[in-house]
Amino acid sequence: MSDIRQGCYAIRSDERLNPVRVLNWNIERGLRLPAVMDFISRQRPDICILQEVDLNARRTSRLDVADFLAAHLDFNYVFGVEFEELSQGSKSAPAFHGQAVLARCHILEPRILRFNRQSDFWDPHWFVPKLPVFQPRRGGRMALATELVLGNNRLVIYDLHLESKGGDGLRLSQLTEVVQDSLRYPRDTPIILAGDLNTHQAPSPLRRYLLSAGFTDASDGCDCHGTIRDGRTLDWIFTRGPVVCSGTRVHRETRASDHYPLSTTLRLPA
Repeated sequence: MSDIRQGCYAIRSDERLNPVRVLNWNIERGLRLPAVMDFISRQRPDICILQEVDLNARRTSRLDVADFLAAHLDFNYVFGVEFEELSQGSKSAPAFHGQAVLARCHILEPRILRFNRQSDFWDPHWFVPKLPVFQPRRGGRMALATELVLGNNRLVIYDLHLESKGGDGLRLSQLTEVVQDSLRYPRDTPIILAGDLNTHQAPSPLRRYLLSAGFTDASDGCDCHGTIRDGRTLDWIFTRGPVVCSGTRVHRETRASDHYPLSTTLRLPA
């Protein structure tokens, strides 16, 4: 199977969106998919940046979660494979796990930036049973990069899921690869860098690094701390270029995932 899958379900691809409502969310594989769908439907985002999205896994009823969400909620989408989930599929029907971007507009140039530095925690080992509790996987952490057509603008999105095992040094190395990759775009290109950064320290050195690299924290000045139930902030939206964010908030009213969704409204150049 290709590492990238796409589908087009938007009833009408709307390239005139401005402002743009953006939702960033680790959906915990889609284990509570009806509740995830209900929340997205009520929020009516224009772009969804999702992490921990299953494809053909036993735990999520063999669904293609990204395709299912896009088809039922009228989005175009792209899905990128992060891992093959070795305990969730079979030789004839493998299961995968990754990131997805859903959008009401055209999605162009999807690609995967798989990080050079990886933890070996998830690798299958001969002395560890291939059971779901151990989550044996093949693959590696990555960023899903896409371009969206919005009027006269090309909006670049980096959908990240940084390593949860290991320290901030490893995560900072992975994040640096994304920032270096973003330099391929002109400085006046609107960019969103969002996802589950697994920032366990507060204040986070990853946030400091992104600010020093010219990115803006969409939640700056807003009360957006605590994106999981124990109060830690793991999930972020950053921007670079001619983008203005407003109304950024964490949606603690939903229990559809072990992460709370984070939303913001973007205004792009006219």
